[in-house]
Amino acid sequence: MLHRKPLIYTRYSSDMQSDKSNDDQEREVRQLFRKLGINDKDALVIHDRAESGTKSDRRFKQVLELVK
Repeated sequence: MLHRKPLIYTRYSSDMQSDKSNDDQEREVRQLFRKLGINDKDALVIHDRAESGTKSDRRFKQVLELVK
C-alpha cells in the first residue's frame, strides 16, 4: 500500500510582500484539511518566497515532481 502525505504549497511573488503570507496560507490549508478529515500532521510543506511565477527554477517544479 502506497503511503501518501498531504502536500501544502504556498507562495508569495514579490519581495514587497510579507513572509507571513506563507504562514497564513499554510494555516488556512491546514484548517481546510482538518475540516475535510485529512490528517495534516505529516504534511510536506513547500514555500516559495518572493519568486516570480515566470522563473523556471522556483520550488514549484519540486511540487510537480512530487505530484507525479
